[in-house]
Amino acid sequence: MARAMSLKWRQKSILVAFSDGVINEYSSPVGKLLSTTIEEDNQTFVMDVDPLQEKFCTGGKDYTARLYDCETKELIQKMIPVDSNEPGHAQRIFALTYKKDDPNIIITGGWDKTLQIHDLRKGGPVGYIFGPDLSSNAVDIHDNLIVTGSHRGRNPLQIWDLRKKELIRTLEWDYSGEVSESSYLNCAAFCHSGEMIIAGGKGEEIKYFEIDEAEENEPISYALMENKQALKEVFYDAHMLKLIMHMLLVLQME
Repeated sequence: MARAMSLKWRQKSILVAFSDGVINEYSSPVGKLLSTTIEEDNQTFVMDVDPLQEKFCTGGKDYTARLYDCETKELIQKMIPVDSNEPGHAQRIFALTYKKDDPNIIITGGWDKTLQIHDLRKGGPVGYIFGPDLSSNAVDIHDNLIVTGSHRGRNPLQIWDLRKKELIRTLEWDYSGEVSESSYLNCAAFCHSGEMIIAGGKGEEIKYFEIDEAEENEPISYALMENKQALKEVFYDAHMLKLIMHMLLVLQME
């Protein structure tokens, strides 16, 4: 049976991508099936809707990001390499997000340890960042900062510079220095203000980090399940709430 891999809210509907390449749209809150899109010979692992709610983009098994029209569900274009210096992904895509203030920019990531920077105006990747090892949709952008949550024991949570295409800092997940199950991250995102990052992984732990770019000190982290004030602050942010719901779903599936 196909598994639901990615879910995105629209104004009056919900898009759901399944592991067999099927993308369904359901009315909200009734749940009536409105449309079905099929990606032949592909498994769809991730999806995002652009900030204008006009297009959505998918990624999956065949290394290719696809752009669709939200209303007609017609394929607009495949994000394919346009330059031999920017070859694109070499393995499966598990992470994908639009730049919130520029719907022409899409970031994708996956098993090949690269973030590919796509520009819709160019039709494909225009740059890449090497480093993040992503096994789920653990990537987000705020302004020109990218946060990634890698599925690995050491240095999983990192912030990158989109313009310079380089690492800015690694956030300490476990100050004990030991590799723990919770350091294998499945989710990572900025809050709307960009002042906090929330992340979670295989363990029963969800943490948020207060980011102060003016300070060189390591950010403060909390175990959300143990900190009521942190929970209160995060649940006021709808984006964070949706992320937590996704995290809990991931934990239940493992």
